[in-house]
Amino acid sequence: MLAGVFLVSYALVPVLGAGQLYGVSRAVREIGLPVSMPLLLPAGAFALPLALVAGGLICELYGRRRARALLVVALVLTGGLLGLLWATDHVPDFDGGTTRAFGPGLAFAGCAILTCFLQLELLHGLGRAMRGRHLWLRNTVSAVVGLAAGWGGFAMIVRYVPRVALPPLAGFEPIEQLTMITITASAVSALATIALTLVMYVARRALAIYLRVEPFPSDAQADDREPRRHEPAFADRVPARKPPAQIVEPSPSASQSGPSHSRPFTRDEVAFFDAGEELATKSAADSFSDLNPRKR
Repeated sequence: MLAGVFLVSYALVPVLGAGQLYGVSRAVREIGLPVSMPLLLPAGAFALPLALVAGGLICELYGRRRARALLVVALVLTGGLLGLLWATDHVPDFDGGTTRAFGPGLAFAGCAILTCFLQLELLHGLGRAMRGRHLWLRNTVSAVVGLAAGWGGFAMIVRYVPRVALPPLAGFEPIEQLTMITITASAVSALATIALTLVMYVARRALAIYLRVEPFPSDAQADDREPRRHEPAFADRVPARKPPAQIVEPSPSASQSGPSHSRPFTRDEVAFFDAGEELATKSAADSFSDLNPRKR
């Protein structure tokens, strides 16, 4: 489930990209904050917080090694998506038209991969430093740092990589449009990630059942040993799963052919079992009547 949420959200970032831009200046003014420039939010920024939260949980539950493996799968998925976007730019459709989706898709894909990579590495490093405690704080800090670097990389790709440009917006210069999108997307993505992390923290009791995310024990109860390599940071507080109990009764043929591996019951044990069955068949009144001295 977490891998599906991560991959789908990650894939939506370059697919949606800047195909639609939403103005959030009015919402910011309603809060009371002064805005000196229009704030434009690309549609691809809505999916990135979900990918960050899902990736953080995967790294916390299953370790950095599996999180990196999932990130490699996301890279392969990104290559396929960019190939499709390049095809729509160069292969005319039924009406003879093409798109301009490869450039923005490449910039958003670079932002997503850089953000997720830095978040996973920083989350793992903070987990070892904090001994696995304060998941909400570690996820928030790592996500905010990753978003700042990711959207900064997005701006660098659009600014300096040839043939990578955002769709032109009437009334704005390209540098102004890039600045508005970068600032708005990074701020909204960070706020959405923090909100999702707080929701995860509030719902930790329910997540403890399905995802095994729960508060760590106190320092007095925690084990001081260092976690092994590729071991999740929270593994010390997860009880080991014991094998189910099995009752093995040898078949008559096995007992006749050779010695049985099960130990036979002694006479005292058989007498004890018979007494227990006899007591179980009696009623409570009969059992207590035997203890009544008047009836003796």
